[in-house]
Amino acid sequence: MRTSNRESSPIIQRPFSLDSIQNKDHRGLLSAYELTQVTGVKFERYFIVSNIVGGHRGGHAHKYTHQVIDCIAGSFVLDTIYLGCNYRFKLDTESHPVFTPALTWVDMNEISNNCSILVLSSDSYSMANSLRSYEEYNTYCQSISS
Repeated sequence: MRTSNRESSPIIQRPFSLDSIQNKDHRGLLSAYELTQVTGVKFERYFIVSNIVGGHRGGHAHKYTHQVIDCIAGSFVLDTIYLGCNYRFKLDTESHPVFTPALTWVDMNEISNNCSILVLSSDSYSMANSLRSYEEYNTYCQSISS
């Protein structure tokens, strides 16, 4: 798979749950994820979303940015749309993180009060890269598929 950037992105078929390499012993469980090997994407930025009010985040997509979304405390439901297909993931501290390729519409719902969400991003944040309404998202996707 090719490395992600604006000129050449890996061809990913849909959002998917990532498998881990696990090492368990008397001290606990260590779960490792070989993200670049699995996705072909190098991640440049991470951020944590916490103290969430209202039980909802997201409501947008990114033109070029691939992301890995993980729940590090609490729980939430990740609803995504990619190439017209809907995918739903229930995330908590026991679940695997989810890879979302560029042009994935993301909604985070049913967020628990104590939830913290870790997001790894392939690019620095750019408002110009962001599609902030579902109508804008649909229009953009139609324009690039024509």
